[in-house]
Amino acid sequence: MANDRPEQPDPLTAWLQPWSWWGLAPRDLNQPINPGWTFGNLVVNNGNSSAPQVEQAVVSRHSYGRQIGRMMDALQAVTAALPQVAQDPRVRQFEALAHEVREIKQASAEQRLQRLQQELQALRDEHPEAWRKLAALFR
Repeated sequence: MANDRPEQPDPLTAWLQPWSWWGLAPRDLNQPINPGWTFGNLVVNNGNSSAPQVEQAVVSRHSYGRQIGRMMDALQAVTAALPQVAQDPRVRQFEALAHEVREIKQASAEQRLQRLQQELQALRDEHPEAWRKLAALFR
């Protein structure tokens, strides 16, 4: 005789089913994970930019660092031309920031030089033929 009732899973299987690997995400996931682009820890998307595609195009040509650096250089030129603003606390804070940035850049340049020297020494020691070719370029 046929059983007309649908087969019921055992209680343990019914309890574990939502936790199985196929139950970890909704069956119809239609949510963009990163609807924008990232720059380091910065996420640029429609929520924090009216034109994320434009920002990405600009940053692909001129990094945020370059943009800020040029603004700092321009502002320093303006403040140097206006000595009456030299004592303004905002200008003094800016000048301190600009000085600190210059120090960081200088320290970074020294570190890059040390790494370059180490790489050149390794090239000379480990690949003498490549070293001779490189040295010939600088004669």
